[in-house]
Amino acid sequence: MSEGYDGELPIDCLVFSADGHQLGKIKEVREPFFKVDAPMAPDYWISRACVAGPRANGIVLLVERDDLDDAKVDPDDFATEEAPAPAIVREGLLTGSVPPDALVGLPLDEPTVPAPPADFVPGTAAGAPDDGTPR
Repeated sequence: MSEGYDGELPIDCLVFSADGHQLGKIKEVREPFFKVDAPMAPDYWISRACVAGPRANGIVLLVERDDLDDAKVDPDDFATEEAPAPAIVREGLLTGSVPPDALVGLPLDEPTVPAPPADFVPGTAAGAPDDGTPR
């Protein structure tokens, strides 16, 4: 099985789906798997093979939220050293996935800032008409 992402997986690191949803935080790591502490849902295990890469405040998976069940790993499956890859990896369902650095630093679950009003002129108070005076 491919090990996938080889960067750090720190405890309490946020975990995001490929489509930008915050899924939870890393609760435990048992290489090459990590446990996601999902709010208001049972915790679950994911393989490193499903990680696209880091972002400013966490990691991004190669899996969209709707496909997450296919990426989950049963902890009984990795009791041995040669653990099987999750079904989503074995079946090649990760094609067309997110490039590792595509979402780095993007505030996916934060509100967006609205565009300024059409009459806004930089260097003036918001909404105040520009009187032509240099500032």
